[in-house]
Amino acid sequence: MFAVILAIALVIAAIVVPLMTSRMEFRGGGIAALVCVLFAVIVLSVSCISTVPTGHTGILTTFGRVEDK
Repeated sequence: MFAVILAIALVIAAIVVPLMTSRMEFRGGGIAALVCVLFAVIVLSVSCISTVPTGHTGILTTFGRVEDK
């Protein structure tokens, strides 16, 4: 859940950074926004993957419902 909240915060930062930098004399707002969005995509991608250690049983769920697989 932390990763999702972090990704949302990064997307919000990607929207706010160019707006704030356009009022200042800094011209790297677009690059900073792109970096925020790319980092958000990476964080969300990594948070979707989980592993089950050897000797343990994994239960596949989709939106809280147990899958038959």
